[in-house]
Amino acid sequence: MAWKPHTQLSFANELLIEHDALLELDDINAFIDWTRIQAHKRFEQTS
Repeated sequence: MAWKPHTQLSFANELLIEHDALLELDDINAFIDWTRIQAHKRFEQTS
């Protein structure tokens, strides 16, 4: 396996685009209390 310098970007890295909309989804994800949703889903599945 060839050694690749960390400064060189791969083809896949070049395809990735940092967009503000993607960061907004991170903010929404942090806002949601997933443990409550998971507990509710578990309750639904058992009843």
